[in-house]
Amino acid sequence: MTILLLISTLFAHAGDLHTGIPVRGVEGLGEPSFQTTATGWSAPVEDGFIRVFVGKTEQEAIEWVGRMRQSLARYKPQANPEYLSTSNAHEAYGNGISLIIFRDGNVSCMVRHKEDVLPWAKSLESAIVDNGTPWPSPPQLERAGDVWVVQDKQNTAHIAFQGGKMALSPTLSFREKPDTLIRWDAWGRSAKEVIE
Repeated sequence: MTILLLISTLFAHAGDLHTGIPVRGVEGLGEPSFQTTATGWSAPVEDGFIRVFVGKTEQEAIEWVGRMRQSLARYKPQANPEYLSTSNAHEAYGNGISLIIFRDGNVSCMVRHKEDVLPWAKSLESAIVDNGTPWPSPPQLERAGDVWVVQDKQNTAHIAFQGGKMALSPTLSFREKPDTLIRWDAWGRSAKEVIE
Protein backbone atom coordinates (compact mmCIF):
# COMPACT_ATOMS: atom_id res chain seq x y z
CA MET A 1 0.00 0.00 0.00
CA THR A 2 2.84 2.41 0.84
CA ILE A 3 4.50 1.79 -2.54
CA LEU A 4 1.22 2.49 -4.36
CA LEU A 5 0.82 5.78 -2.46
CA LEU A 6 4.42 6.75 -3.25
CA ILE A 7 3.97 6.01 -6.97
CA SER A 8 0.70 7.98 -7.18
CA THR A 9 2.33 10.92 -5.36
CA LEU A 10 5.22 10.92 -7.84
CA PHE A 11 2.84 10.95 -10.81
CA ALA A 12 0.73 13.70 -9.26
CA HIS A 13 3.84 15.80 -8.62
CA ALA A 14 5.16 15.21 -12.14
CA GLY A 15 1.84 16.53 -13.46
CA ASP A 16 2.65 19.92 -11.92
CA LEU A 17 5.62 20.36 -14.27
CA HIS A 18 4.42 22.35 -17.25
CA THR A 19 6.21 23.13 -20.51
CA GLY A 20 5.65 26.87 -20.03
CA ILE A 21 3.75 29.82 -21.50
CA PRO A 22 4.27 30.88 -25.14
CA VAL A 23 6.41 34.03 -25.30
CA ARG A 24 4.54 35.11 -28.44
CA GLY A 25 0.96 34.55 -29.55
CA VAL A 26 -0.93 35.07 -26.28
CA GLU A 27 -3.61 37.64 -27.12
CA GLY A 28 -2.90 41.09 -25.69
CA LEU A 29 0.72 40.49 -24.74
CA GLY A 30 3.26 42.81 -26.33
CA GLU A 31 6.73 41.89 -27.51
CA PRO A 32 8.58 39.86 -24.83
CA SER A 33 11.63 41.16 -23.02
CA PHE A 34 14.00 38.45 -21.84
CA GLN A 35 15.82 39.06 -18.57
CA THR A 36 17.92 36.46 -16.76
CA THR A 37 17.52 32.76 -16.05
CA ALA A 38 16.59 33.76 -12.47
CA THR A 39 14.03 36.46 -13.30
CA GLY A 40 12.26 35.14 -16.41
CA TRP A 41 10.68 37.19 -19.18
CA SER A 42 8.18 40.03 -19.27
CA ALA A 43 5.81 41.67 -21.72
CA PRO A 44 3.69 44.81 -21.73
CA VAL A 45 -0.10 44.65 -21.66
CA GLU A 46 -2.53 47.53 -21.97
CA ASP A 47 -2.17 49.62 -18.78
CA GLY A 48 0.33 47.21 -17.20
CA PHE A 49 2.84 44.41 -17.66
CA ILE A 50 3.35 40.73 -16.90
CA ARG A 51 6.37 38.72 -15.82
CA VAL A 52 6.69 34.94 -16.27
CA PHE A 53 9.16 32.45 -14.84
CA VAL A 54 9.32 28.79 -15.86
CA GLY A 55 11.42 26.68 -13.52
CA LYS A 56 12.89 23.26 -14.17
CA THR A 57 11.37 22.30 -10.83
CA GLU A 58 8.44 23.39 -8.73
CA GLN A 59 10.91 24.53 -6.05
CA GLU A 60 12.52 27.03 -8.46
CA ALA A 61 9.07 28.52 -9.12
CA ILE A 62 8.32 28.69 -5.38
CA GLU A 63 11.59 30.56 -4.81
CA TRP A 64 10.77 32.98 -7.66
CA VAL A 65 7.43 33.80 -6.02
CA GLY A 66 9.30 34.53 -2.77
CA ARG A 67 11.70 36.87 -4.57
CA MET A 68 8.80 38.69 -6.26
CA ARG A 69 7.02 39.13 -2.94
CA GLN A 70 10.21 40.58 -1.45
CA SER A 71 10.86 42.94 -4.35
CA LEU A 72 7.23 44.15 -4.24
CA ALA A 73 7.01 44.30 -0.42
CA ARG A 74 5.93 47.96 -0.50
CA TYR A 75 2.63 46.74 -2.05
CA LYS A 76 2.13 44.24 0.80
CA PRO A 77 1.34 41.17 -1.35
CA GLN A 78 -0.60 39.03 1.11
CA ALA A 79 -2.15 35.62 0.35
CA ASN A 80 -5.13 35.86 -2.02
CA PRO A 81 -7.53 32.98 -1.26
CA GLU A 82 -10.17 34.42 -3.64
CA TYR A 83 -7.85 33.95 -6.62
CA LEU A 84 -6.91 30.45 -5.46
CA SER A 85 -10.58 29.45 -5.26
CA THR A 86 -11.17 30.34 -8.92
CA SER A 87 -7.94 29.09 -10.47
CA ASN A 88 -5.55 26.15 -10.76
CA ALA A 89 -2.86 28.09 -8.91
CA HIS A 90 -1.06 26.48 -5.98
CA GLU A 91 -0.38 29.87 -4.38
CA ALA A 92 -1.43 33.48 -5.04
CA TYR A 93 -0.55 36.85 -3.49
CA GLY A 94 -1.56 40.44 -4.05
CA ASN A 95 -4.73 42.52 -3.90
CA GLY A 96 -6.16 41.13 -7.16
CA ILE A 97 -6.64 44.66 -8.49
CA SER A 98 -3.24 46.18 -9.26
CA LEU A 99 -1.06 43.18 -8.37
CA ILE A 100 -1.25 39.41 -8.46
CA ILE A 101 1.60 36.92 -8.10
CA PHE A 102 0.64 33.29 -8.65
CA ARG A 103 2.21 29.88 -9.20
CA ASP A 104 0.91 26.78 -10.94
CA GLY A 105 3.47 24.00 -10.52
CA ASN A 106 6.76 25.13 -12.03
CA VAL A 107 5.26 28.23 -13.72
CA SER A 108 5.09 31.50 -11.78
CA CYS A 109 3.57 34.76 -12.98
CA MET A 110 3.24 38.32 -11.80
CA VAL A 111 0.78 40.83 -13.21
CA ARG A 112 0.81 44.57 -12.52
CA HIS A 113 -2.09 46.62 -13.86
CA LYS A 114 -3.60 50.04 -13.47
CA GLU A 115 -6.99 48.70 -12.35
CA ASP A 116 -7.66 44.99 -13.01
CA VAL A 117 -5.03 42.23 -13.04
CA LEU A 118 -7.50 39.35 -13.13
CA PRO A 119 -8.18 39.14 -16.89
CA TRP A 120 -4.44 39.09 -17.57
CA ALA A 121 -3.76 36.55 -14.83
CA LYS A 122 -6.51 34.26 -16.16
CA SER A 123 -5.17 34.70 -19.70
CA LEU A 124 -1.67 33.64 -18.57
CA GLU A 125 -3.01 30.74 -16.56
CA SER A 126 -5.04 29.45 -19.52
CA ALA A 127 -1.97 29.82 -21.79
CA ILE A 128 0.10 27.33 -19.74
CA VAL A 129 1.19 24.55 -22.08
CA ASP A 130 1.83 20.89 -21.31
CA ASN A 131 3.29 19.39 -24.48
CA GLY A 132 6.29 17.41 -23.22
CA THR A 133 8.86 19.40 -25.20
CA PRO A 134 12.29 18.74 -23.67
CA TRP A 135 14.02 21.54 -21.78
CA PRO A 136 16.24 23.59 -24.13
CA SER A 137 19.97 23.06 -24.08
CA PRO A 138 22.31 26.03 -23.71
CA PRO A 139 23.58 27.61 -26.92
CA GLN A 140 27.03 26.52 -28.05
CA LEU A 141 29.88 28.40 -29.72
CA GLU A 142 31.77 26.98 -32.65
CA ARG A 143 34.97 28.39 -34.10
CA ALA A 144 34.66 29.44 -37.77
CA GLY A 145 37.89 31.01 -38.97
CA ASP A 146 38.63 34.04 -36.81
CA VAL A 147 35.14 34.29 -35.23
CA TRP A 148 33.00 32.33 -32.77
CA VAL A 149 29.53 31.52 -34.13
CA VAL A 150 26.51 30.70 -31.95
CA GLN A 151 25.04 27.35 -32.98
CA ASP A 152 21.26 27.56 -32.95
CA LYS A 153 19.45 24.44 -34.08
CA GLN A 154 16.56 24.53 -31.62
CA ASN A 155 13.21 26.29 -31.36
CA THR A 156 14.82 29.48 -30.04
CA ALA A 157 12.86 32.63 -29.23
CA HIS A 158 15.89 34.67 -28.14
CA ILE A 159 19.61 34.36 -27.39
CA ALA A 160 21.17 36.70 -24.84
CA PHE A 161 24.83 37.13 -24.07
CA GLN A 162 27.13 38.91 -21.64
CA GLY A 163 30.62 40.05 -22.52
CA GLY A 164 32.53 39.35 -25.72
CA LYS A 165 32.87 41.48 -28.83
CA MET A 166 30.45 40.93 -31.67
CA ALA A 167 31.67 40.39 -35.22
CA LEU A 168 30.08 41.94 -38.28
CA SER A 169 28.06 38.99 -39.51
CA PRO A 170 24.48 38.09 -40.51
CA THR A 171 24.51 35.46 -37.74
CA LEU A 172 25.24 35.94 -34.05
CA SER A 173 29.05 35.82 -34.05
CA PHE A 174 31.85 37.13 -31.87
CA ARG A 175 35.42 38.31 -32.43
CA GLU A 176 35.99 37.67 -28.70
CA LYS A 177 34.04 34.97 -26.89
CA PRO A 178 31.24 36.11 -24.57
CA ASP A 179 31.29 35.16 -20.89
CA THR A 180 27.73 33.81 -20.92
CA LEU A 181 25.13 32.69 -23.45
CA ILE A 182 21.43 32.17 -22.64
CA ARG A 183 18.90 30.46 -24.92
CA TRP A 184 15.19 31.22 -24.47
CA ASP A 185 12.75 28.84 -26.12
CA ALA A 186 9.21 29.49 -27.38
CA TRP A 187 7.74 28.45 -23.99
CA GLY A 188 9.74 30.94 -21.90
CA ARG A 189 12.30 28.45 -20.60
CA SER A 190 15.96 29.38 -20.47
CA ALA A 191 19.27 27.55 -20.51
CA LYS A 192 22.56 29.22 -19.62
CA GLU A 193 26.09 28.40 -20.74
CA VAL A 194 29.08 29.93 -18.96
CA ILE A 195 31.95 30.16 -21.46
CA GLU A 196 35.47 29.39 -20.30
